[in-house]
Amino acid sequence: MKYLVTIKPLTHNTNINTYGLLVELDWTKKQILRTLKFPAANYTTRYSYMRSFVQGIAHYDNLLYLSLWNYVAVVDHDTFQIVDAFSHPLMSDNHGLFATEQHLFICATAIDTLLCFKRHSYELQWAWRPDDAGIDQKLTMPRILSFLKRSGRIPGKIAGRLRIANSIKVPFAKAEYRGIDKKNSPYHNHHLNEVRQVGDRLLILSAKWNGRPRSPLIELNLENMQSSFVTPIDEFHRPHDILLDSAGRILVTESGNESVGCIRPDGTIIHVRISNEHLFARGIAESDAGYLVGLSYNRSLRSGPRHPFIKEYSKDFSETGDTFAFEDLYKSDVGGAIHNVYRVY
Repeated sequence: MKYLVTIKPLTHNTNINTYGLLVELDWTKKQILRTLKFPAANYTTRYSYMRSFVQGIAHYDNLLYLSLWNYVAVVDHDTFQIVDAFSHPLMSDNHGLFATEQHLFICATAIDTLLCFKRHSYELQWAWRPDDAGIDQKLTMPRILSFLKRSGRIPGKIAGRLRIANSIKVPFAKAEYRGIDKKNSPYHNHHLNEVRQVGDRLLILSAKWNGRPRSPLIELNLENMQSSFVTPIDEFHRPHDILLDSAGRILVTESGNESVGCIRPDGTIIHVRISNEHLFARGIAESDAGYLVGLSYNRSLRSGPRHPFIKEYSKDFSETGDTFAFEDLYKSDVGGAIHNVYRVY
C-alpha cells in the first residue's frame, strides 16, 4: 500500500527549513520511497505574507495537484517531478482541492472562497463563498475591525473604542489576494478546509463557523449552485478532512479535539476520540485494516517531540496498529506537521 503525505514546517516563521514536502510512503514496508521539496521564503510584512506550505492533494490520471500558499503545482506521479504550475489573484492560503476529468476545485482559505478551474486550461469558471450563498449572510465585526487596524485604515485606539453592531455584511471584491493572510483578511471567517465531489454536489468543510470553533458540513448543488447544511451547524470541532470510505460513510477528522466524526449512510453521526495527547488529527485515508490518520504536535509547545507521525486504527477506531514517524525531514527545533494523507494504491 502506497500513500502520499503532505508535510509542512511546524515552526513556520523562520528562515530555516523553508520548504513543504510531498512524501510517498510504502505503508507495508514502513519506508519512505520518494520526497519532493517545494521551497518558499517565509516572510510577514504589514501588507503581505508568505509561508512554505504544501497542503492539499488531488489526483487524476497520472497527475498530482498540490496546493501551495498562492499557487497549484502539478506533479507527474511516475517521475515525481513538477511539470506545471498555475496561480490566480484569488488564491491565498490554499488548502484542500479535488480534481475531476474537467475541473479542479480549490479552497482559498484566507478569503473563504471555493474556486473552480478548468483542469486542462486553468481558466477560472466560478468562485463561491458561504457568505454570498444565503447560508450565512453575516461576518462578525471583530474580524473586520482587526483588518482595518492591521491595514492602517483606522488607528488601533479608535478601533478598540468603536461600538458597532456585532455583525455586518461585507461585499466581496474580486481583487489581488495572493499575498494576504487570514489574520488581516476581511473575508476570512470560516476557514474553508476541504472539498469533495459526490455526483452533482460538492461537500465542503470549514474549520470554524463565524469565528466559532465548531462548524458544519456544507453541500453545494452544482446544477443550481444552491447550498445547504448537511449537519447541524455546531457538529464538528475544528474539522479538517473529508473521507468517503468504501462502506459509504463520510469521515471527518476533528483537529480541535483529536477525534474522527462519522456520518453513517442512514444519516446518524458519531464521534470517536482517537487520542488524548494534545495532537492535531489532520489527514485520513483507508488502509486494509481500517484507517491511517496523520497526527502532529502543537507548535506552541516549547519542548518535547516535534516530528509528525501516522497511526493506523481499526475500522471502528477502537484499536490501534502500527505507527510511522516522519523523522529527519526537518531540523528537530523546526519540526513538521502533516496536512494530508492520500492513498494511491
